[in-house]
Amino acid sequence: MKALRIVLIVVVGVVAVIAGLVYLVFGLTDEAAEATDALFARFAAGEAVAAYEATAPDLQGVQSADAFAEAVAALGLDRFDRAEWTSREISTEGTAQLGGTVTRTDGSTIALDVALTEVGDEWRVARFTSPDMPGVGGGLPDLPDLEGLETLTRAALAGFADAVARADFTAFHAEIAALWQRQIDADQLKEAFQSVIDAQVDLTGIEGWRLTFEPAPTRDADGVLEAYGGATGPRGTLYFRLRFFFERPDWKLIGIEVGDSPLTD
Repeated sequence: MKALRIVLIVVVGVVAVIAGLVYLVFGLTDEAAEATDALFARFAAGEAVAAYEATAPDLQGVQSADAFAEAVAALGLDRFDRAEWTSREISTEGTAQLGGTVTRTDGSTIALDVALTEVGDEWRVARFTSPDMPGVGGGLPDLPDLEGLETLTRAALAGFADAVARADFTAFHAEIAALWQRQIDADQLKEAFQSVIDAQVDLTGIEGWRLTFEPAPTRDADGVLEAYGGATGPRGTLYFRLRFFFERPDWKLIGIEVGDSPLTD
């Protein structure tokens, strides 16, 4: 009986620890949940513009104010009454995830998943989607097909080739994702690729070179499309790693690496 008692004590202790962790997670996510509820309350108050401006920069980068308003209406969040967030996660990287049920003013409900990012000292909604209504509410767009990927790749490589030839990344910088533009300016881009400029690499006509993609393009949890491959022309093969971010209505370049051998992580 003594051994059995020890086991019971250990089990109870484990349960207590688990309960403590659950309480801690819910406590840490209280501010994220409150920020989400406050945003949705603005929907119900008809403050669409103010609500949009209160979202995370990442959401605004991929969704226009009009598209945002359409998503809110499609999900019935303009009739928001209350929410119960039964699933909560928080990371040390300043992101949080909420999952639960939203009740509208007419008593109807909808399941909702919300992603938030920490901006300064406040939580802001970066994405909200519903498994009940896939494709509505700021969800990730479909990956482009092969033809679309080739078009994106050729445009990115052509812009890069022109920047290298001119030793001027001003025009190239104007075409990249706004999210990347906020992190780097044209002169910093030039500095990053100064070795390519100094090597006088001739990329003339690269937009017409034969493209291969290996491995298959992927998309990460942040929605970034990543494509590895090579562009083969009369002067050999330029290997690339391109990263694109969807800024409505188009995919935009958010990263580029080039080399004379296949690029891997």
